[in-house]
Amino acid sequence: MKSIVCSNVAAWVAVLLLATQAAVAGPFVDPLDKPAEASPLAQHSQLLAITRAGSRLVVAGMRGHILYSDDDGRTWIQANVPVSVTLTTLSFPTPQQGWAAGHSGVVLHTGDGGQNWELQLDGRRTATDMVAFYEGLAGGGDEAAARLVEELPINWQDGAEQPWLGVRFADEQQGFVGGAFNLMLETRDGGRSWTPWTHRVDNPDALHLNAIEKIGSALYMPSERGVVFRMREGEERFSALQTAYSGSFFGICGDERLLLAYGLRGTVYASTDQGANWSALPPAIPVALTACVRGADGRFLLAAASGHVVAVTLDANGPGAMPQNGAPWPLAGIALGADGQPIGVGMRGIWRAGQ
Repeated sequence: MKSIVCSNVAAWVAVLLLATQAAVAGPFVDPLDKPAEASPLAQHSQLLAITRAGSRLVVAGMRGHILYSDDDGRTWIQANVPVSVTLTTLSFPTPQQGWAAGHSGVVLHTGDGGQNWELQLDGRRTATDMVAFYEGLAGGGDEAAARLVEELPINWQDGAEQPWLGVRFADEQQGFVGGAFNLMLETRDGGRSWTPWTHRVDNPDALHLNAIEKIGSALYMPSERGVVFRMREGEERFSALQTAYSGSFFGICGDERLLLAYGLRGTVYASTDQGANWSALPPAIPVALTACVRGADGRFLLAAASGHVVAVTLDANGPGAMPQNGAPWPLAGIALGADGQPIGVGMRGIWRAGQ
């Protein structure tokens, strides 16, 4: 009897402890409805994207953290952000107008260079709007749209969880977001309204759209299974470019002379004819490459999950890659300081070459 009583007491103590913890923690608040918390540690938390807004640097990452710097990355100020979801990508077509996107289908807009942000779109609205759009097309006899009406709801059966992985604005009005499972939208009014573009990507297997970059006059989206999607100026559809690679490309960068698609295990594929033909570069390091920026000297600097920076050059012998020292922790994004030196973001916040 004594052991039974003791057991019951222990059980009740456990229940009371759980109830107390729940009371202290408070009710669950969806990160879509919870503003990012101000924290002096934000610049040392996990950050995933970095870009320039004119002379200003802007970074974004976990818990809705966005920070900006007006002294070339020496000091940082945390922005006001209305959500606390993970943010994965940034685009500033002008020094003042910018967009951030990330998990839960979030798209944010700033009109003051990244100091204050407003929510333009989330996965709850996207789920409703995309299905309604394709129901309209299906009603007119579009069989591809009818298939999307059946398939798209799977993306939101557990809530507004699918992330945007790339955002790219050409100017203050026209831009794209793309992400998991071929989800894609376009806006032509600065994000006030969005039109589905999933049916405009030659992607029947719904591969992830891991980034969106404008290189020259074309838009490129690196994807899985060694595929890169391209839409040239004047076109209204992304076509699939095949490489000999079977893995995932996380990003793409380049100029009119050279395209570089990069991804797992140090993989870099290069093209000197805007994606018509691709060749693999010898891996400089055997770890994932996560981001890229073009240096003032014409080299391309690729950030690595090891913290290294890989420099890719193009000479008479073709493109070649060489690893350099970098951050002491994994990098997820890279930009250039005013001095031409790389500034990276990643696992432990912000890293600046030479510091």
